Amino acid sequence: MTGCRVFGAAIYCIALFSQGQAIAQIEPEGLSWADIERPEFDPLGIRVGSFDIFASVTSRLDYDSNVFASASDQQVDDALMSIRPQIDLKSNWSVHKLDLAAFADSTFYTSLGTEDHTDYGLSVSSRIDVSRQTRVFAAFGYRRYFEDRAAIDTRRNTQNPIELQQLQASASLAHRFNKAELVVSADIAGFDARDGRLRETQAVVGQDFRDFTSVGGKAALSYEVSPGYAAFVSAQVRDGDFDLRPGDLGFGGGGVFDRNFSTRTIDAGFTAEVTQVIYATLALGRLTIDLDDPRLDDISAVSARADVLWNFSPISSFILKADRAASPTNDPIVPVRLDTSITVGIDHELLYNLTFKMRGRYARFDFDGISRTDEEVGGSVAVRYLISNRLQARATYRYAQRKSDAVGFNFGQHRMGISLEFSL
Repeated sequence: MTGCRVFGAAIYCIALFSQGQAIAQIEPEGLSWADIERPEFDPLGIRVGSFDIFASVTSRLDYDSNVFASASDQQVDDALMSIRPQIDLKSNWSVHKLDLAAFADSTFYTSLGTEDHTDYGLSVSSRIDVSRQTRVFAAFGYRRYFEDRAAIDTRRNTQNPIELQQLQASASLAHRFNKAELVVSADIAGFDARDGRLRETQAVVGQDFRDFTSVGGKAALSYEVSPGYAAFVSAQVRDGDFDLRPGDLGFGGGGVFDRNFSTRTIDAGFTAEVTQVIYATLALGRLTIDLDDPRLDDISAVSARADVLWNFSPISSFILKADRAASPTNDPIVPVRLDTSITVGIDHELLYNLTFKMRGRYARFDFDGISRTDEEVGGSVAVRYLISNRLQARATYRYAQRKSDAVGFNFGQHRMGISLEFSL
């Protein structure tokens, strides 16, 4: 109840301090009314030669009703505080582009000190404008973070959250000729999970069997049928290569299956822009998952994705996102699962500098091979108040519930928080 009172007070204060006259609207282009640019409140940054430096510090106070994502009779709640400094370096060149970013995110719990952790990461992205028709993109990123206790595959009975590290790089080429555009891309990512310890016995929980390398490639060809409408076809392949094989020391879980896999996705669809009111991308195709171990059955399923934005009034937007994709798992037998998710939402501009977002989500996770299916439902509400170029406040509430065929994965969780972001 204390958390609810804090959340309610935050909403009230934001509304109270937001009274004022609206500022002239800027018509959104592919953005909801909550995400449009508001130049009067853009961070000022610091100009250093050909680059602009943007630095910010976000402090946040949250209440979590179920820290360990446990069943209802084992729930433990706590309050937590986090602080996140971030710096972005953006080029202001007339052609080409180079962006660099780095962050650190430290979280501290009031009672559960074993949950304290610090995430950090850095990224570099670039664009080379070869010509008006041809552009080359490249990106690199590194992230060290701790797995959310509510993650579908994580161990909930470890003393500390599982530490993860991810390294990834990508490159792509986009070339436009007349009304057609071809985009070809490739990426590689390395994933490393560190061992944990059981909360009760301190026994080591091996995680090396999760370490893998992912290599993928994609080609997409689109054609502008008429202004605002384009049809496309795309093909994507990906290989997942796990570091440990059956019989290797530390394979863990008593597993004896080769967990390497490859996926292929072929789909076709269209994009549409209807008078700056409706923006839509819809695609339908086939997803195939080939498993290296002959004792495991390959998977073939319909692939689908949708991304729809409808600005149905001058201050309100409707959002629909849907996707079906393959994801690596933490199961010692099943290397990959089929994920299906649907998200709907409403964005609303209460005032020019006060916006509201509401989301509802349904997801289904199919672990083919061990007869496990998980379903999740959830929702969230977020209010953002732009106070000035240097300061903004947020209040959020999120709910999630999971039902699983496997023992120990059912949970319900409420989380609410308030935050302040200060920018240079």
